[in-house]
Amino acid sequence: MKEIITESKREYYFTRLYIDVELFKRQRLTYMAIFGALGVLISLLLTIVGGLGILGILLGLFLTIFMGYIGYKWKYKELMDLAKLQDAKVGLIFPEFLQVYIGMLEVNPTGGVLNAMKMSIPYIKNPVKSRVIRLVYAISADGSTHNVRLALQEFGQYVGSIDAIRILDMIYMMYVDGIDNRTLDMASERIEELNRNSINVYVEKKKKALNLRGVPALIIGVVFVFGFVGILAVQYLQGALAI
Repeated sequence: MKEIITESKREYYFTRLYIDVELFKRQRLTYMAIFGALGVLISLLLTIVGGLGILGILLGLFLTIFMGYIGYKWKYKELMDLAKLQDAKVGLIFPEFLQVYIGMLEVNPTGGVLNAMKMSIPYIKNPVKSRVIRLVYAISADGSTHNVRLALQEFGQYVGSIDAIRILDMIYMMYVDGIDNRTLDMASERIEELNRNSINVYVEKKKKALNLRGVPALIIGVVFVFGFVGILAVQYLQGALAI
């Protein structure tokens, strides 16, 4: 909730998801208008049913502003959900890439780290595939140890897990020191552990996402309840004052 209000990671989401910022702004305004219109309809309904007069107008103004604000923030929530979905996909696809990559090294250990990455590309799914292509291009353009380390670190930061960074550090060591069976075995064990952890995290996120699907209906229900209670309260007060 705090992130939805502050939007502190907005630029990070724009960069990670390659968002068209101007299109996103237009969509936010559209959402705000739609939710605001819904607020107007709810307030009109409550005013007609309750006969609140000036109080109905004030209530309608509040509901319109409140619903418009929800609509404005709703698009950002969708952006957050999209980023979480991509993170989950990356978390599942990255271990698959590593398994294919280690398999290529085992088949042709003399081909080297870079060649194994190139051979792995056809078997990788996006969005990880595009990042591996960038990684291969960066290493091919400058194969110095410093540049290779930076490229692998950037890839690890994109994946966003400590286990991924550690495995990529092992790949860097293979690039520098060469490939041997012991290193390949250690990398395979780490990859299997990473794969299990990724599946567990994905399942937990799916369960939370299912629980949150009822939030829009809940918000609308709460608005109706508060409006109904407000009408009853005002009518009760009017009746009490008339006595």
